[in-house]
Amino acid sequence: MTQLKQLRKEIDTINDDLVSLLARRFQLCREVIKYKHQQNIPMMQPGRVTEVKSRFVEMARKQSIPVDFSHQVISLIIDASCQFEQEILEILKVDQTTPVTSVKVS
Repeated sequence: MTQLKQLRKEIDTINDDLVSLLARRFQLCREVIKYKHQQNIPMMQPGRVTEVKSRFVEMARKQSIPVDFSHQVISLIIDASCQFEQEILEILKVDQTTPVTSVKVS
């Protein structure tokens, strides 16, 4: 295998890992939604969002990842997570008998 092929194979493996980590993150979001729904906690927690973004950007900075890039990445992930939460909460408002884990969103 050439060096380029090996490097590309490693990148593909990392991409696979990223997808798996994102899937796990969204599964945890379902658990957060379930808890918030049961406890009547508002979906949006601005302080938590700020904390998560700051922590992510700082960790990325320590790994020499450009700040603008890391800020864009975590903002995209948080925005998608918030939209995901909102879609599930809307479904649960209509049908409270549906388990959170079985709700399908697009």
